[in-house]
Amino acid sequence: MFIEPILLEVAPDKLDLSLSVVQELKMDEVRILYSTMSSEKEPVIYTRHNNVITTSFPELHSLGIAKGTILDGELIYSDSYNQGKPDFEKVMSRINVKDDRKVAIPSKETPCMAVFFDILYWKGESVMHLPLLERKRLLDLALEDQESACKIKWSIGNGQELFNLAKEHSLEGIVLKNPESRYYNKRHEAWQKKIAYLTSQVYILGLRKGKFGWLLGRKENGRIRPAGVMEFGVSPDERKAFYQISKQIITEEDKDFIYIEPVVQCKIKYRNITSKGHFRIHVFETFIFNN
Repeated sequence: MFIEPILLEVAPDKLDLSLSVVQELKMDEVRILYSTMSSEKEPVIYTRHNNVITTSFPELHSLGIAKGTILDGELIYSDSYNQGKPDFEKVMSRINVKDDRKVAIPSKETPCMAVFFDILYWKGESVMHLPLLERKRLLDLALEDQESACKIKWSIGNGQELFNLAKEHSLEGIVLKNPESRYYNKRHEAWQKKIAYLTSQVYILGLRKGKFGWLLGRKENGRIRPAGVMEFGVSPDERKAFYQISKQIITEEDKDFIYIEPVVQCKIKYRNITSKGHFRIHVFETFIFNN
């Protein structure tokens, strides 16, 4: 049974991280609802958009979770090569694989695990009206930590230390939750996220035609390499100013982009860099003017 999950509001920049709220590391992976409400033998795994991905992850079919349960969590993959950090791309590479023969190999070579942080149904009854701390207690009863699934670690009143830890290890950030909150089926300020963004100085290599976007490049081993398209954080005045500058330094164009000389730089914030060397979830901060 699918239920609309609660979504996170962005925490204010000046939020006091010493407040007595439930704090957890934010998992940079795929949000799932794990349901054993069905009469079928196997559980049903939903994404937050109500897509069923059960067949793609056979390693999660036997977690020993009783019938009549719905858990909320994240689907993650991590390995020693990635220093134990969640690898979003690895999870996404498996999410659309449905054929049993094709699923068998990656389920053994790149097994994913579920990290659960909430419970919505227990013994066939909704518990979404209960306070978060009470739901945490029921989650302890519903799930035993194991190789393919575990409960997220959480604390109260330790937000700054946890946020510093996330930044130190280049993790996504932290989640802050009202301990008395019920489970809302929408975006709600009772759950907030504080992202531990990374920053970088990059080059603007071109402009996308049609939908707004700037081609970015980052310097690597003395060369400027393509690093994705930036769409967010640029004000109308900044777009206009850059457009006027770009007209003077055009090198070529095709049906999709206008390319310019790599002389204009800006500062961005971003979540991480993909295996292709592109920034992920990147946002413009300011132009950089070199004297």
